[in-house]
Amino acid sequence: MLKYGLVPKSVFPESYTSSNTDQMIDYINNSILRAALLQIRAAVAEKNETAAARVLKQDVLRDIYRILCFHLGTPPTSVAGWQWRDTEGGFHRLPATVQTPLDFMNEYVLKRKNESTSSHNDDSLLAYDTYIMCIHDPRHEYYKRYTIPYSAVVLDRTNSTTTNDAIYLNLPIQEIKQMSVHMLQDSLPVWFACNVDVQVNHELGLWDAHLYAREELYGISVDKYAMTKAERLQTGMDMGTHVMLFTGVDLVVDDDKDDDNDGLCGEKKKGQKQIASRKWRGENSWG
Repeated sequence: MLKYGLVPKSVFPESYTSSNTDQMIDYINNSILRAALLQIRAAVAEKNETAAARVLKQDVLRDIYRILCFHLGTPPTSVAGWQWRDTEGGFHRLPATVQTPLDFMNEYVLKRKNESTSSHNDDSLLAYDTYIMCIHDPRHEYYKRYTIPYSAVVLDRTNSTTTNDAIYLNLPIQEIKQMSVHMLQDSLPVWFACNVDVQVNHELGLWDAHLYAREELYGISVDKYAMTKAERLQTGMDMGTHVMLFTGVDLVVDDDKDDDNDGLCGEKKKGQKQIASRKWRGENSWG
């Protein structure tokens, strides 16, 4: 974002492939990257230096960029003249000072006053450097920071001391839910990663841990192959395969029968009614 900027969605609209990426990603991964990896390794082994490997790498990146542009479109370099109507029908056009995606980001994302009803009435609509990433990983101690190797999306060459790995604060899931609810109540969406390949119905737009009762169908005890989250992470069953946004949450008064109470009102006391999250609304980049 800081390198290339941002544009309105109508300037760079979705394509068919942006909502159906499987074949494109499969071709890049299996037909290009695997072969390119062998070629780059062979170049290093043959000449015992990296110059030839870097030339090969740049050539591969050019091919991948060409494929991405073919499927997704060429990223726009200008937003000059973009116009829109606000919710009250008022007409607007970008000022002449806003020409590039970086101009647009600086003017409408990083510098503009937050005019929403949020309590975060500061000078930045997106104070990106004040956010932290949290995880729930019961295999490791809570309230400590961890990194995941090779998890950085963009390599930072401006700081030689950086690890280029994303840093996560490990928290109990109840606390992550509490913070997520508070953000949503403050009109702030919540970025999250999850495994979208299990217990999902794309037609209905539902994810639920008990969506399909396969054990009952097959006549197998539910508990026979049950795993804790730590065990699911250990075996690779649970992993982040996709990222989305939480844009809403349905809160209900807990009737004290749900053992998975979120504790959104603090520590639960005997006989005290509590607020719990019943379902969450996710906004998917696939539409």
